[in-house]
Amino acid sequence: MKNGKFEQKDLDDLNEIYKENGPMNWYELKEMVEELIEGNEGPSQEEQECVEFWTIVLESLEDVGSLFLYDVRDEDGYSSIENIMRTLHYDNGKPLTTDDYNYFEHYDRDQDFWGFFNDEYIDHFELDENGNLLNILEMTKRKLKRYLKNMYDGSSWEHDFH
Repeated sequence: MKNGKFEQKDLDDLNEIYKENGPMNWYELKEMVEELIEGNEGPSQEEQECVEFWTIVLESLEDVGSLFLYDVRDEDGYSSIENIMRTLHYDNGKPLTTDDYNYFEHYDRDQDFWGFFNDEYIDHFELDENGNLLNILEMTKRKLKRYLKNMYDGSSWEHDFH
């Protein structure tokens, strides 16, 4: 690592560790990383480097901007959801999301977003051009669109606005 950023060797190590531990969803991996941080806290240089490594992984897991769909790299997972939601409508034909209104901000539905990704498996990790860690989900945009359409298209306008 250099200046708190992953380098290619760190990324290779992380992908290898992940592969050895078997597929995990976002939530399972987050729990494992938290345990690794707690179990490696100590005064030695090696322990401090280990904690720093896993802390970077944990921060990326908690950052919505670091979640990406398997087949989409030009927008993070949340942006993908927002863009799909712009194509869906309430039961009266009005859009679920506009520039003035975001469905996920209504009734703290942001929890729906995180709840959805909790169960999604991570395929692998990549680095962006700035050395930030990206979590690449197994989910494709097609699967996400199908899920969101089935879940939210035709939601009740009356429920949300009256």
